[in-house]
Amino acid sequence: MDAQYILKAMLDNEDLMEKHKYGPRDIKDIQFEPPHDNGFIQFMQSAVKIMDETQDETPRIMANRLIKFFEENYAL
Repeated sequence: MDAQYILKAMLDNEDLMEKHKYGPRDIKDIQFEPPHDNGFIQFMQSAVKIMDETQDETPRIMANRLIKFFEENYAL
């Protein structure tokens, strides 16, 4: 499945849209670059991109990469 399609499908959720303050217009033609203004969408862009790049690796390695990325870029 195409990574861009996965990103859009994951973000196309009314509860997430309300909680993270974005709308259908924000995800209509969503790309990986440039990073979106919304922090949650930026995180999802990065997460899906990492998952797509590491799809040949084990789920554990993929999860560790996502956790490390989150800790380096978004953790408090």
